[in-house]
Amino acid sequence: MKYYILAALIAFIIGGCGSPHSKEENKVKDQSGSKTKGKFYSVNKTTFLLTLPSQSAPKLIDSINSSEIHKEYCLLDGTSKVIITEIKDNWCKVKVIEPDWLSKTYIGWIPADNLVEVHLTEKKVTPTVKATIKYEVINEQKLETSYKAQLIEYAIYKDTIYTKEALEDAALEIYNLNSNKDVFETHDKATVLAVYLFTSKEAFKDKSNWIAMLIKGPNENEPRITYNDFKIIALSNSADNVKTKDEIEVEKLKAYLQKRGLDLCILWEMLKKIELDNIHKADAKYPDYGDKHMAMIDQLDEQSYRNLRKKYKLSDDMLGKVSIFAMSYCK
Repeated sequence: MKYYILAALIAFIIGGCGSPHSKEENKVKDQSGSKTKGKFYSVNKTTFLLTLPSQSAPKLIDSINSSEIHKEYCLLDGTSKVIITEIKDNWCKVKVIEPDWLSKTYIGWIPADNLVEVHLTEKKVTPTVKATIKYEVINEQKLETSYKAQLIEYAIYKDTIYTKEALEDAALEIYNLNSNKDVFETHDKATVLAVYLFTSKEAFKDKSNWIAMLIKGPNENEPRITYNDFKIIALSNSADNVKTKDEIEVEKLKAYLQKRGLDLCILWEMLKKIELDNIHKADAKYPDYGDKHMAMIDQLDEQSYRNLRKKYKLSDDMLGKVSIFAMSYCK
């Protein structure tokens, strides 16, 4: 929803996705091309791809999974990875590159504010550290169709060393242990294998709150790992007792909330629950997930935010700050 964002990353996206005050559209494209070239992005909230750069534009139809009777729309979530192919004002035309089987049809427009930069790095399958890796696999999901066998492993990272190397070792060990697992009806092993690492079981409740994610598709030779850089930096600095500017801001935010009887992480969980409840209400009234569905969610969210601000006497920007910092500092 509106407050469920990573502001620091969005600054990069907005810079890369042009400005509504540009005089010529081609200048915007030229400027953004150098900033987004070679970069990868995900979405900070569930987002439909649109056919045109406008909130009133129709949603992009998933031509592969749609039929004459039922239409499926191209929907992105936190597991989707995209590249930017075109920019117009504060809109970006994106192409899904992960999962790779969506690349041919999932090409459409979304608001630039919905994008966050991520880092995709090809990794060797052999872990670099021989020491015991502290993690616990807490859930496994599998999905099988005639052409795909998908296996997802969810794990809690239990060490106190928050480096990319350590997270890589944990993800790769889980990958190695499951890459040849025979749990499907018509496939010998998974054609798509993903591993998600979380910092705690509490963080696992929100599937988009991972600290590292590994995925290997059927057309890839090696798995790739994506990191939540902001969460890694926050946790590493916390372990080193080094205060960053963000940590100082978090302390100020916590003090502000404490005066109103609120806790940062508890308020964040409250926000997520409210937004999820609003989605369910819209689902019940508009099961076709059309424009009215999205409009109802926006309307319910705005009303919920107003009620919270009024109840706790919060400034207009405070709920946004809560989501920004909670994403990194709440485990």
